[in-house]
Amino acid sequence: MVCATRTDASTDATTLAGIAASDDVLATYWREFTGDGELEAGAAMREALDWLRQVLTAGREADWVVILAG
Repeated sequence: MVCATRTDASTDATTLAGIAASDDVLATYWREFTGDGELEAGAAMREALDWLRQVLTAGREADWVVILAG
């Protein structure tokens, strides 16, 4: 869940867009953080970061952003 002002959403979206970690680096972070050696962790984290960036980008011009996933 993300609660952010328009300004914060914009700043956070820009920050996420600037992440330049490779899938290997993201997978290593995941493995160290969770102890899970999932082979697709890096790609999954990259997709998650991109999805969150898209949500925050939508929040730049909105009063509310509601996301239903599942």
